[in-house]
Amino acid sequence: MMCRNKLDQVIEQAYTQHSFRPIMDLACKEEAALAAYERAKTQLAHAEERCSALRLALAYEKTLMMAGPLPRKRLN
Repeated sequence: MMCRNKLDQVIEQAYTQHSFRPIMDLACKEEAALAAYERAKTQLAHAEERCSALRLALAYEKTLMMAGPLPRKRLN
């Protein structure tokens, strides 16, 4: 609803000013917001990949810990 109200205000402003400038300004803001969203989406995907890798590493470490100590021959 907020987007609709903003769009209505911009259209009314453009009508009263007899100019497309308010609409163009709103379009520029929308493009900037979309670009920021895409960057955030990419950063989230990378963070999820790192989190997944950390989970795998933790699971591997847990498996090693549960297996008990390494034999002395293997330590040398």
